[in-house]
Amino acid sequence: MQTDLNELDLEEEKKLESVHAQGLGVDLNVLTGNPLPQDTLLYAIPICAPHDTLTSYKYSVKLTPGTLPKGKASKQAIGLFLSNSAATELEKILIKAIPDSELNSVILG
Repeated sequence: MQTDLNELDLEEEKKLESVHAQGLGVDLNVLTGNPLPQDTLLYAIPICAPHDTLTSYKYSVKLTPGTLPKGKASKQAIGLFLSNSAATELEKILIKAIPDSELNSVILG
């Protein structure tokens, strides 16, 4: 009985996500944290989430509490991403195009 409720909840959650995404005019299936070589990349979107959630992402850094200002932390993260030998030129261009204000607003603190 409990598994039936869990399955129902998962189905309802998927439906709600789909309806919400359609209302925003966004197809969530086109977003990826690990782009493949054949993917067409349009934007780099900064996100902040628990580190365990981001383990499959191509680019991630672990933020820890401290005295480092948000701006400096975001510049260090961008520097790490740009020095990644697996980064393509297009990925580097898209990462550089992220506005500092957007990077700083994503970092919690």
